[in-house]
Amino acid sequence: MNCSFFIEEFIRECRDAGKIIYIALLDAKSAFDVVTHESILRKLYIAGVEGLLWKLIHSLHMDSSSVVKFNGLISEPFSICQGVKQGGILSADLYKLYINNLLTDIEHSGLGAKIGSICCAAPTCADDVALMSDNPEELQVLINMAYNYSQRERYKLQPVKSVILPVYPNRRKQQEPSFPWSIGNSIMPIVSQTTHMGVLRTSKPDDPNPLYENVKKARRAMYSLMPAGLHGKNGLDIQSLLHIFNIYVIPVLLYGLELVTPTGKNLDIIDIFHKKCIKQLLSLPTSTATPAIYILSGQLPIEGQIHKKILSLFGNISRQPQNSLEKQIAYRQLLMKTDDSNSWFIIVKTILAKYNLPSALYLLDSQIQKLKWKTMVNKEVSKYWKHFIEGHCKLYPSLKYLNSQYIPGKTHVLVNLSASNSMQEAMRIPVKLRIATGSYILMADRTRHSKNKGLLATCPLCQTSDETLEHFLLLCPALSNQRKSILSNIQLLHEKLSIQFKHNGSEVDLIQVIIDSSTIGLLEPSCDNSILMDIEFQSRRLCFLLHTSRSRILNDIDPTSS
Repeated sequence: MNCSFFIEEFIRECRDAGKIIYIALLDAKSAFDVVTHESILRKLYIAGVEGLLWKLIHSLHMDSSSVVKFNGLISEPFSICQGVKQGGILSADLYKLYINNLLTDIEHSGLGAKIGSICCAAPTCADDVALMSDNPEELQVLINMAYNYSQRERYKLQPVKSVILPVYPNRRKQQEPSFPWSIGNSIMPIVSQTTHMGVLRTSKPDDPNPLYENVKKARRAMYSLMPAGLHGKNGLDIQSLLHIFNIYVIPVLLYGLELVTPTGKNLDIIDIFHKKCIKQLLSLPTSTATPAIYILSGQLPIEGQIHKKILSLFGNISRQPQNSLEKQIAYRQLLMKTDDSNSWFIIVKTILAKYNLPSALYLLDSQIQKLKWKTMVNKEVSKYWKHFIEGHCKLYPSLKYLNSQYIPGKTHVLVNLSASNSMQEAMRIPVKLRIATGSYILMADRTRHSKNKGLLATCPLCQTSDETLEHFLLLCPALSNQRKSILSNIQLLHEKLSIQFKHNGSEVDLIQVIIDSSTIGLLEPSCDNSILMDIEFQSRRLCFLLHTSRSRILNDIDPTSS
């Protein structure tokens, strides 16, 4: 991300100044394959690598050969006279050294992008070279320098794949630049968007396309994992689903957002997709209250996750040497920019204040150790969102039975599945979650939200009273045979809890015990945990059996109702 950081900060700097900037993204044809061994070994020696280490690298590359294996047949050996190994441990570092002279020449030229007096004209990572300037003529000079270096070192820049990206400071009428940038004798194409270091760059400020691109990639990642069971119904248990989601999908969704720093409608693009995915994994409807999905899954809201990535990147910058370009830019922007600036460091400053963390300048001076900084960030970010989500949970009447204790990174008791339980119990969990979150629709709920004034709340199974949650779980005579044995077990456990609570002068609500017994553990920490686990097991059985029986009876009454 350090390479993309220079591009992002220069774009923000020119946005403050109202300037158009021009970025040339150069594409070298088979860059790693055309490195000449003699040149890289000479550059290694000049850089101070000598003795046994130089001889080791020499032996790895000189007089080497390879063969082709196809259908069990092996070709004759052929010599390898150029290139570094694709995927080799040293390959990227060797290529950086190979191209370093070009970057040094550009820096010494004094041309191209500057933030204050700090030159950042050619942010580069291995063969991904970007040249930046707010002056078209200067950019052409930099392109010529890169082209001449490629001719000297015998690699080829592709003029068709090498592009010019103009970036505008605002959304007013934008006119495509007319300057004819070229590589050699070939004109370079001017584009409105392109990908650099995995991040989509566009000409427009605050363009939502990079966010849509991340969502598209994350959706593809989820689709690719569906054969492995990454789907709500009939898939893996919820804890496993959330674990896979965190490892394989979240990094794709959040890639590069520590620099893009989306806010407002752009943040909503990522946030809506994130919440939708969690609801699907929990097998909950889209109408489920937002605090509930965070409490159940232990997921941090997407805004909090982006803030953690931003603070992590700033921590990396703060630990760099004082003469590093990133740190020089950090000091310059924090000291020179006002709070209304577009600078990335002003955003960091705001985030630090939001979570009651030390000031940015203090962190740059103190250089807090990586592990200590990570622990501090996790603690303060989790503390903020814990207070935020638990506070919002109280505003939703549908969540009155749900234990609102939110522990970021830890799933709710209703989701947990012990190793001794079967997958059959995992199938019972979604029904229990819908009941606990108020998204299990009974006739009383349907009547309350329906525009049809003639719709009655009467229970369609027994026709004796309104179908409320209490009626469905405890009273409906049509389901008495199904609930009898399980409910008796729960009532016995309920009596044991009542005895413990009477000692404290409290009462235990049976419906609360059935829906979410973990709230009792909060009221009475000394409560026997084994009783609560037994109640949870029995209540899952009860809710699932009542649900399937209700669905079967409704289907018998009206086959089209399902």
